[in-house]
Amino acid sequence: MPIGSSEQEDDFVMRQIRLLAQTLARICGLQAMGDAMAADAELSAARATLLGGRADLIDHLDPASGAELLAEPNAILAAAELCAMEAELLRMRGAGDRAGALDCRALQFALEAWLRDPQTEETLARIRVSAARLPPGALPSTYDATLRLALDQPTGPA
Repeated sequence: MPIGSSEQEDDFVMRQIRLLAQTLARICGLQAMGDAMAADAELSAARATLLGGRADLIDHLDPASGAELLAEPNAILAAAELCAMEAELLRMRGAGDRAGALDCRALQFALEAWLRDPQTEETLARIRVSAARLPPGALPSTYDATLRLALDQPTGPA
């Protein structure tokens, strides 16, 4: 099978999702034990692993520009998942307003990933979860049509 095949890409995405799920579990466990510093360190390590040296720059860019920099849908989805992780951590700390802003950013990154690869079920799952967390009108209107199209996609295998 040639490099870059769909099966290999699916394996990569699944490994990335497992890594993110394990990381989120560790972060939440550390936070629940009251070790906020260790939770923050775990999140920073995940950001460095998944985004490399671009992590700090991406924080300062809007999601559309950050997605352009990341280019690959899997990397863009990783940025979405990291934003969602950080939002969850902030929610656990009682910082709901800041968490909401990161939920919005996670959704924007997920939509940017979906625009580049609309066949990815993991991206649609992130879109659905992130969209459900946002109050109406929280997402910039430039994403309204894309969100409607994504949410209209069937779930699971046909």
